[in-house]
Amino acid sequence: MSARVAIVMGSSSDETTMHAAVETLAGLGVETETRVLSAHRTPDALREWVASLEPRGVRVIICGAGGAAHLAGAVAAQTTLPVIGRAPLDGADAARRAGRDRRGRRGRRGERGHPRGPDPRDV
Repeated sequence: MSARVAIVMGSSSDETTMHAAVETLAGLGVETETRVLSAHRTPDALREWVASLEPRGVRVIICGAGGAAHLAGAVAAQTTLPVIGRAPLDGADAARRAGRDRRGRRGRRGERGHPRGPDPRDV
C-alpha cells in the first residue's frame, strides 16, 4: 500500500516538530511519506514531488516550515489535494504574518471600498 499522507518540511530543522505528526499517524495505522523540500531553494523538485502524489494514492498533504507560512500555499497552488499547513509560530502570530503585505501593512483593510475603512494601526 502506498502512503496516504504526505508530509513536507521546508528544512531538516523542522523534522523534530513534524515528527509528532508522523508518530500520531503511525499510531492510527496511516502510512506517511516525508520529504524536506524548500519552496525557495528547490521549487522544481517541490513541483515534481507534488505532481507525483495523487497518482501514487496520497490523499492529504501536511506542510510545515519553521518561521514561514508560505510552503503550504506553494503546495496548494499545485494540487487539488487537501493541504494542511502547520502554523510556524503560535497561531496568532502566524495569522498576523499571513495578513500583511510586503511593506508590513495589514491585509486589504484600508484599500478603497473596504467596509471597515483604514486600520488605525497602519497610520
